[in-house]
Formats: sequence, structure tokens, C-alpha cells
Amino acid sequence: FGDCLWEASGSPRPEGFNGAEVVPLSVEAPPAAQQEDAEALPGAADGKNGEAAAQAAAPSEGDDAAVAATESVAISSEDMEDRMRLCFLQAARTRIKDRDLPMPVNTLYAAHMRPSRRSEWSVDVKLTRFKKLVPFLATLEEDGLLRLKPKGSEHFLVEIVRKASEYAEFRPWPKDVTAAAGEEGGSDAAVARFQVEVLGKLAPSAAVLFGKSEYVTHEQVATILRDYGNENTLWAANNKKKMQGDEVLCSVFGEAEVVGTVEQLSTQFMKGCKKFHRVTAPQRGAAAGMKTSIRPGAPPKVTIRTDTRRGHAVTLVRGLDQYGLDADELAAELKKVLAGSTTVEDGELMVQGFWDVALKNHLDKAGIPPDSLDVKAGSGKSQKKDKKASNVVKY
Repeated sequence: FGDCLWEASGSPRPEGFNGAEVVPLSVEAPPAAQQEDAEALPGAADGKNGEAAAQAAAPSEGDDAAVAATESVAISSEDMEDRMRLCFLQAARTRIKDRDLPMPVNTLYAAHMRPSRRSEWSVDVKLTRFKKLVPFLATLEEDGLLRLKPKGSEHFLVEIVRKASEYAEFRPWPKDVTAAAGEEGGSDAAVARFQVEVLGKLAPSAAVLFGKSEYVTHEQVATILRDYGNENTLWAANNKKKMQGDEVLCSVFGEAEVVGTVEQLSTQFMKGCKKFHRVTAPQRGAAAGMKTSIRPGAPPKVTIRTDTRRGHAVTLVRGLDQYGLDADELAAELKKVLAGSTTVEDGELMVQGFWDVALKNHLDKAGIPPDSLDVKAGSGKSQKKDKKASNVVKY
């Protein structure tokens, strides 16, 4: 638009085409300074905090910066800050372990926050009000999500406050929908579109330890117990891995005495809770996006069974509909992965051949909990192990 062809033909520019830009008719034109900032993004540099080096190390930086520039009109600085906040929580919940700390903030941003973003997102700290990484992270520190420590000209992330309510209540999106998963690719990435978590519903007496949370996972219980044990020095003198509960823990567990390792106590606590499970899965239709639902009971079982039909070996899968998996889509994918015939009849997926092991692994990667996969292979009807040459000498 705006080229010499319009001038040569004498045609007026359509409404909304003003010289070198296209202005949405229903939205006011953005300030010129904001456009200049967006146009300068791909070549921007920051020597003080080393953010340019961090973004240079980030995957697909050039492409993402271009996307960010085109989004500068569509996304506000507040929305970008919310997006970056979610990326930090996603990285903290799914990628960063306490043993990885302390960590330079540039590494946090380039190696963890940006790869943790959803694949359809662009993330750029320069599109926030802060323009720089450290001031943005300082707001998260003020909100009690992390602790920073300056060292020379650099800042380090020294602690993720995992007992913070915002951290505990955050629900990570499945790893396969992140930018990192999109770059890695792989045949299984197309299936792994949902996440299933086993939950325990908290009794009112547990509020003293878990706050306002209504449901918890085994991992959350372990983290809170470990932090509580450290804060109150509850470890046994002769065994630093064993915790001896105080009055608070005894009241939460409903026991006269609470003794055991963090793993043992977490398992004991979850057994005493009423079971629920949380499913995070993509919505179908025009709504799109991810939908999270909490359902009573343990995750439903998916049965994988080998059998023979009309003299042919087959593997049957039933129960996929309970997780919202489209059996027809999965059948089409398995046809390519296993190079065998697949059909769907009355909600039951049938694959030609004995594929009990391969299907279990495939559905496990898709997001179905391993404990919910019930494999039944009759005698002589199980998948054969891959043959390996016996005459190969390894050096």
C-alpha cells in the first residue's frame, strides 16, 4: 500500500490507509513513540543489564521480535506484563529446580521464561512499562514470588518462593504447547495436548498449613511440608531426612504423632484426602484455548487389551472419551506411527497387531497418568521386544 501505483492510476487510498501505516478504523492510532519503540525492537541493545545478550541466546529471537513488533498495537504493556508473569510461574513450576539457584536473571529470561511461553505468544520485556528485565522482576519480588540478589553488575535469582499462594494456585499449561516444545518437534507432540493431575481436597483443619487452597497435589504437599520443617526445625537429630511433627502437623494430619520422611508424610496425607483429579485440555470449536476442570474421584482408567479378530492380531483401546481424546484423530496418528491399520468402532480404538507396550508409552506421553493405563495382554499376545544383534562387539 502507499506505492506509486495508486498515484499513477489516480485512485484515492482506501479509508484507513494513511501513507506508511494502516490504522484500524475502530481504534485510535497508537502514539508515534510507541511505534518507534516497536520498530526498533529487532536491533535494540541494552548494555546495563545485559538483556541484549540474553535475548540473543533465546531461541528464534529474530522471528519472535518481529512478531512482538507487529503485536505492539494489539497488546498493551499491562497485558505483556501479565504474560511475562505467567511465563515466570510456568518456568518456576515446570523447569527450574531449587538446585539450579542462584541463577543469573538473564539466564532465567532467555533459557526458561521465554521457552516456557505458549507457542502462539510473543514475549518481550521491552514492551512492558519497565523496558528492562530487573525492574520487572523487582515487582515479582515485591509480590513475594521470588528473591533477587545483586552481585557486581549482575542480578541473580536466589529463591523462588514456592509457598506463595499465587505460585501454589497457578496451573501450568501442558509442556507440549510451549515454544520450547514447538521447536523440539517430534511425533508425540501432536498428541500431548492435555494434562491430568491427581488432587486431594483439603479439610478445613488444613487451612493453618495450606492457607486458602481447596485442592493440592502430592508435589505441593511435599513442598509445603519441607518448607515447614525447615522453618520450624522439625528434623530428627539422628536422621535429617525424617520429620517429627509438632502440634500443628498433628492437628492437620489428625494423628497423635506424625513421624516420617517428606515423601512418606506426603503420601500419608494424600491418602487421607478425598480424591479428585484436574484435567487441562484444549477446547474444541470456536472457543479454542485451554479448559481446566476438576472432577471427583481418581482419574478414570483406559484399558489396553490384546486380542484376535477374524484370525488377526489386534490391540484394543477403550476409555479415551473420558479424557476428551478424539479417537479418530488418534487412530489417524497411530496409523502413521505404527505403520498399521486402525479403526474406531463404538468408541473403541482397534490397531492391527500386538502393540500393548507402544500404545501404553504413547498414551503416557499424551498425558494420561501411567497408573490409569490398564494393560491386559494374554499369554502369547503381547508385543515382542525389538530384536538386537547378538554378534555385535562393543568397544
